[in-house]
Amino acid sequence: MSFRDINFSNEELKILEHKSSGNIPSGFLSDDDQEKIELLFNIQIYHRPSDMKDLAIIYGHKSKNDRDRWLIEASKRRNREATNKLLNVLDGYTLKLDFGYAERAFEMLNIVSEFNRYHRILDFLGEMYYRGIGTPKNIVVAYEYFEEAAKYGNENSMCKMGEKFENEGDYQKAAELYSQASKNNNFPYAICRIAHMFLWGVGLPRPDYIKAYNLYRSVSNSGSASYHLGLMLDGFFQNDPEQYPFFPTDKIPTNRSEAFRYFKIGANKKHRLSCYKLGRFYENEPGHNDLVSKNLKQALKYYLMGAIKYDGDCCFKVGQFYENYPGYDGVVLQDIEKAYFFYQRGASYQNQECIEKLAQMYLE
Repeated sequence: MSFRDINFSNEELKILEHKSSGNIPSGFLSDDDQEKIELLFNIQIYHRPSDMKDLAIIYGHKSKNDRDRWLIEASKRRNREATNKLLNVLDGYTLKLDFGYAERAFEMLNIVSEFNRYHRILDFLGEMYYRGIGTPKNIVVAYEYFEEAAKYGNENSMCKMGEKFENEGDYQKAAELYSQASKNNNFPYAICRIAHMFLWGVGLPRPDYIKAYNLYRSVSNSGSASYHLGLMLDGFFQNDPEQYPFFPTDKIPTNRSEAFRYFKIGANKKHRLSCYKLGRFYENEPGHNDLVSKNLKQALKYYLMGAIKYDGDCCFKVGQFYENYPGYDGVVLQDIEKAYFFYQRGASYQNQECIEKLAQMYLE
């Protein structure tokens, strides 16, 4: 089947048959379906992607399967608006706890990518392979997609390629890619990657904490920047002078309440590491029990947010909640099946605690 073939459903074929005969039976369609009839007819005659996109929007209120089908058809024909709508839909699918949605997203994206090499599609596929979302993790294939998307100017893929060069020791090439990506609308992730190099002294004689701090502050509303600002104010560096002898404690002193504020900004942006930190604060774990009262409901909320964003540590924490806590506020929480589900999800992200927990459950 070529992309020119139109994938009409049986119901739609009946509509077109009645339309061509000029005789649509009374009661066959409601009055508000008239626009759908006209769009189907135009699609059959003209094959216009814009009509397919409009039809998908109409279906979106009643049938997600039909909506997705027509978004795919329009995206295959490189309708940019339909492609962006499809990518937003698929992003939602990958965040659902049911693995089946992610697998469906991966399948749909592969269909479209055969005909449409839009950089956002390539970057999305790269992320799915990179994280093992909807498909087994494959770093080699992930970087193939990132490399192609980066050539088309995708900022996220530029940063991913920068990380690859950074890991290989080519710090100059990494910095060039981050710098190039950061020039496109001040892309926050790219600026965070540059700050990261200053923070840890990557490719430098020694870290430059002030530059890192200022760069993070310039994009402080992003999840990654907020997390690292929280880390720099939380005492992580200040309390370990032997490990971090050049950290300027006089210019960046510990400020736990400000650190908590930044972690909360990051968590509300669904940054997975920030979610984990907030969960630990609300669970009142050691070193995190001095700012807020213990609140298991809030702790679970943030751990769940992190688990949905592919964090293995958060998955382990959620599994622990479902395995060990009877509940709170009259809500029954203990559920071994759910605990197993989250341990399994965390294991898929290579979390060692989840892997060990699954092995223990198998033995029992």
